[in-house]
Amino acid sequence: MAWLGWNFQSNMTFTGNMVSITPAQRADIDRLNAAVAVRPFGGALDVRIGTPGAATVSLHTISGELKAEQSGATGSFTFDTRALDRGVHVLRVQQGGATVSRRLSL
Repeated sequence: MAWLGWNFQSNMTFTGNMVSITPAQRADIDRLNAAVAVRPFGGALDVRIGTPGAATVSLHTISGELKAEQSGATGSFTFDTRALDRGVHVLRVQQGGATVSRRLSL
């Protein structure tokens, strides 16, 4: 992991524009982060979003490979996790201009 950080820093020029978030964007991200509830049960993963509007929820491996994705305005998404490898995965939720990620152990 340290090598990845060193390699990125060695090959990318730092610009503040890449990491700059306005207070309004921060509020949207915080609101979405607080509204996401994740509940694993059996061979499934239940994701609920408590804010109105269309959203896209995706599951990725720790290396970034997309394993599953669902979109819609229902606020409730269920993923079948039986076919996924066990270990750490990343849940990514996008709604409007906000995106939040969570680490999951399956």
